[in-house]
Amino acid sequence: LFVGNSGSLIFYPLWAPHSILQNFPWYGFEEKMYTYKKLSVIKGILEVESYGLIIYIFGNLGIRTIGLIGAFLFFVHEKRKNGFFLILLISICLVSLFVPLLFIQSIKVFEITQMTAYFLFISAIIGSFGFAYFFNLLKIKILQIAAFIIILIIALPSAYESFVGFSNVHLIGVKISDPYFESMNYLKSDKNYFSTVLEIPGPFTTSEEKSLNNWYGESSPHISAFGNKRTFLNNEFIDFPGQQLAPRMELLKLTLDLRNATGEEKLLLQRGVKERLRQNKIVYIYSAVQEKNLEETEGIELVFQNSESKIYKFSY
Repeated sequence: LFVGNSGSLIFYPLWAPHSILQNFPWYGFEEKMYTYKKLSVIKGILEVESYGLIIYIFGNLGIRTIGLIGAFLFFVHEKRKNGFFLILLISICLVSLFVPLLFIQSIKVFEITQMTAYFLFISAIIGSFGFAYFFNLLKIKILQIAAFIIILIIALPSAYESFVGFSNVHLIGVKISDPYFESMNYLKSDKNYFSTVLEIPGPFTTSEEKSLNNWYGESSPHISAFGNKRTFLNNEFIDFPGQQLAPRMELLKLTLDLRNATGEEKLLLQRGVKERLRQNKIVYIYSAVQEKNLEETEGIELVFQNSESKIYKFSY
């Protein structure tokens, strides 16, 4: 819906468990599946698929499995009615488990696995009922403490691995200035998200193709994030199929050519820029430097400026 109808799901059942089994050289997944399919050994195929599913589901759940068993016993023994909230949680769990199991996505294929994180998070919430149920069965406090310690010891190895992985990452902070936030707040004051913003490259970018491509590669959707506005051209860290970059680059090229143009060329470029702004329904133009020739273009007005940025508004 949001990427020009280029995003879709592709039916590719049990690809995730298969990829896990392929990483077990001793299991011989490829050979087994080839042999079983060739000889139509249905029982063998089911055994391999079941083995992969068990490893995938319970390997991901980890200690949550104990909590989910307890939650099931809790609702069975206590004869609790399945309320709307519980049904909602279970529905989220099932969708976020089975969609990544049965499908891959187009564009960035394996990122559909991120949906599985919802399954793990929601199952932890449901599992908490189960842990509470088990602890309540242990009436003696010393037994509760012992059970807690055992569960903690079981959970520690995977938690330690994750902790070490994150602790070894050196984060580099980026300071964002007050003037930058002032300009973003100005854009945000226009409540219409679809008041499209054209960001113009800084003074060191030229209208040559290589220079423009370098700027595009280093740009980011920062105006969308902080200014709450759709932008005309910024790197989203992936080029979606069908995304037409060349026509958008052409508008940037015109604005950069206009920067230092004079005489008849200036008038022609002003008309060209104005027409392209109108065609693409661009409302704001964001620049790090003052654009004198742009200011002198009919319909374009400087509406905000500070030490770091200039914002122009186009009335078409």
